[in-house]
Amino acid sequence: MTQASQLLRGFAVFILLSCPCSLVNAQEQQGISGIGAEKCAILAGRTMAGANPNDTTAVLTWIQGFISGLNMNAENDFYYDLTSMPNDQQNAQIVTYCRNHPSEPVVNAALHLVQTFLARKPSQPR
Repeated sequence: MTQASQLLRGFAVFILLSCPCSLVNAQEQQGISGIGAEKCAILAGRTMAGANPNDTTAVLTWIQGFISGLNMNAENDFYYDLTSMPNDQQNAQIVTYCRNHPSEPVVNAALHLVQTFLARKPSQPR
């Protein structure tokens, strides 16, 4: 592993350790931006209004990227298996969470998904 990739990996671990995997309130989400910082009400409203289906696809894509980032944490002896639940079911869980928690940020829906629905699998030895 090159020094640059080691530094990049170390930086990724630092960022992940700075954002504990627990639900956050709006004042604590300073490290979250973009879709993750949006209120769930926006996603729920777009979904119920029959807006562009790409809206929910973009949210799910952001969430899967966020979960992939959580999986990069070298301190964990497990990873969240994104293949343990089909994308359409992940999407349905995110939308349901957002409808039930409209004032929370979308990142909380992502954390709820990993903590409640995705399988945890042992990481491969490094």
